[in-house]
Amino acid sequence: MHRGSDWFSDLANRHLCWAFAASGTALFAITTRLARIGLLTRGQALYLMRGSMDLHGLAIRFLRRQR
Repeated sequence: MHRGSDWFSDLANRHLCWAFAASGTALFAITTRLARIGLLTRGQALYLMRGSMDLHGLAIRFLRRQR
């Protein structure tokens, strides 16, 4: 790979990492709100919270891969 395209690859990876982390945070916030007002069962809320943690984990793996 050319040195000039490394910066673009790094930039794309940073944006993907940010997108996964932001999506995980938004999913968690929405899940807790819906669970508090009773629109989600406990099982549904836990399933969605696990999904938000998976998105955060994916963002962390992207960060580690860049180093």
